[in-house]
Amino acid sequence: MIDFKWHEFDRAVDERIQQAMDIRNEYAGCGLFDDDGKLVDTGMYQLDKGTMLEIMQYQQEQINELKALVKDNEKILHKLWEKENGLV
Repeated sequence: MIDFKWHEFDRAVDERIQQAMDIRNEYAGCGLFDDDGKLVDTGMYQLDKGTMLEIMQYQQEQINELKALVKDNEKILHKLWEKENGLV
């Protein structure tokens, strides 16, 4: 009788998927990632449309744009608060 160990099989599959999804090793040292592991938009790399890396880069660009927008809005709100409270 064959005794199949599903737990070990599942763990092996999970590890294999995790390794496949971790692109840091494949692109290590090429300047695509900063010290925090974020994708750097250098404009130096032509990424194929629809690839996981291209999608990640586009998402990082969106995140950076949103952070800048939030920062600008905080400045505007601070100026409005100062004006409302007669500090200007």
